[in-house]
Amino acid sequence: MGEQGIIGFHDVYKSFGENHVLRGINFDVLPGDVHFILGHSGAGKSVLIKQLVGLLKPDSGQIVFDGEDITAYSEKQFTNLRKRCQFVFQHSTLFDSRSVLENIAMPVRKRFGLGRKEANDAAIDALTKVNAEKYVDVLPTQLGHGLRKRIAIARAIALKPEVVLYDEPTTGLDPVNARRTDRLIRDLADRLKITSVVVSHDLISLRSIADRVTFLNGGFVAFEGRAMEFVRNDDPIIHQFVHHARIGAN
Repeated sequence: MGEQGIIGFHDVYKSFGENHVLRGINFDVLPGDVHFILGHSGAGKSVLIKQLVGLLKPDSGQIVFDGEDITAYSEKQFTNLRKRCQFVFQHSTLFDSRSVLENIAMPVRKRFGLGRKEANDAAIDALTKVNAEKYVDVLPTQLGHGLRKRIAIARAIALKPEVVLYDEPTTGLDPVNARRTDRLIRDLADRLKITSVVVSHDLISLRSIADRVTFLNGGFVAFEGRAMEFVRNDDPIIHQFVHHARIGAN
């Protein structure tokens, strides 16, 4: 019997009208892993992780978090779950009129009921973990995309989640900042024991930091396993995806 997953998708279906996006998805995410979800545009990657935090509901099937069926959770129950499971969106969604420190300290105060000094200290600690502590007084609009991404990750980890969901974390970044973001995701997973679910099409990221991969194709799981097994797989569909992803990276 294998290790119990912290997240489980069991026979999950989701359609939008006649568009059948997910057609019976089954896989687990193991605690502490960096788990990539891959697939062509429209394969249902983002739909899948939005269901995990209640932004979308599956038509049928079961979603499990830490041993509990969350499929029929109420909005109040999902509010509590979201405290354990933070989402880092593709675009950093920072408040441009607030300093970097305030962007992190505000949700910390709200989440833990801390005073201003305690919340600021927690924010600075999170910024230190992503090597961005010197930007505390800067406005997000004064920062490049790579730094904004690091600030968004700092905001997520400041809330002490068990799971962080990353939606295309390297999209739009230059190669140096993309690889820096990769190393940060891996480092936080290892140091803080955070389970990381990464929606991506970045094969360099996958090779560098992924433990396991789930590849979606045509609404089904076409592959689930170790990252290097995916890259070396000779299945024609996977081979074509890997080939096109490599061309796109050049």
